[in-house]
Amino acid sequence: MVVTMLAATRTTDANSKQGVMVGFGYYMGRLKGRDPGIDLKARLLAETRALVANPDRLKAEAIRCGADMQAWGRETKEIGEALTAEGRKIQGDPAT
Repeated sequence: MVVTMLAATRTTDANSKQGVMVGFGYYMGRLKGRDPGIDLKARLLAETRALVANPDRLKAEAIRCGADMQAWGRETKEIGEALTAEGRKIQGDPAT
């Protein structure tokens, strides 16, 4: 979440900002799903300070998170295509 928010502050492109906000939501869902009682604000502030203090770690996390988001994007696309195809079958769409 920290990497995505830092990325959002470094771009003025609307599409890029939207993409990083999707990433923020993705990671928030993962964290809240793992620990619904997490003090997310405190955790994010602490992590932001730690990452900013260690540029090498920040860079490594950005690379890792970017790869995670790309994989998630591919999986989401594949699932969307499969569900669309299934919906067409159910509706009797002759194009399927």
